[in-house]
Amino acid sequence: MTDWLDWQGPVATWGVPLFLLALAAWLGTPAWRRYLAARRLRRRLRRAGVGMLESVVLPDGLEGEVFIDYLLLTPRSIEVLMVQRYRGAIFAAEGMDNWSQVIGSRTWRFANPLPELERNVMAVRQQVIGNVPVEGYLVVSGEARFPKGQPAAIRRVETFAPCTEKTLPTPLRQAWQALRQAARPLDRQERRLWQEASRPADGMRDGLLALILAALAAAWLIWRL
Repeated sequence: MTDWLDWQGPVATWGVPLFLLALAAWLGTPAWRRYLAARRLRRRLRRAGVGMLESVVLPDGLEGEVFIDYLLLTPRSIEVLMVQRYRGAIFAAEGMDNWSQVIGSRTWRFANPLPELERNVMAVRQQVIGNVPVEGYLVVSGEARFPKGQPAAIRRVETFAPCTEKTLPTPLRQAWQALRQAARPLDRQERRLWQEASRPADGMRDGLLALILAALAAAWLIWRL
């Protein structure tokens, strides 16, 4: 048997893990990009407001809870932000029950997220004191395109500019303190469970498969060496 077919030879020892790692890198690139995008968004939001809460749940007033990606305190209002990492073409409208995401030749349909966003806004309003402005936005990145029009509640990541005014009206400061007391932070596992049901296809399984392939490559080398 020739060397390139010899599973005991160096070609198999190094060729198999290199192939697995190359495949893992190809599958994991979108997940890595999402991770970097999440870090950039977090930094941008921190600069855009006076205060920020991330990945919290609040009572919804109906003996349940709502999950909120970000709460952002600005000198003018409290912003309730739902983050969707859309890619490709998104066909959406406020009154549609389902939206569509098109990437290449593949299409996914998912529930319109705006009713969920409105529930989140209502949950926040129940916690604040006084007539404090509460605004809700669906935050998307520049990777998303809306060929048939973009709903008014959608806000691009790029529109969050650094906040230069740090002075807060007393009612707004009191409302934020009430929110901080009512909000319950989530750990990573809880956050994943809350997000899974409401996020459109974004390659999560590909990222997990990439980790599995990388682990197999390492196990192969440990076994052979």
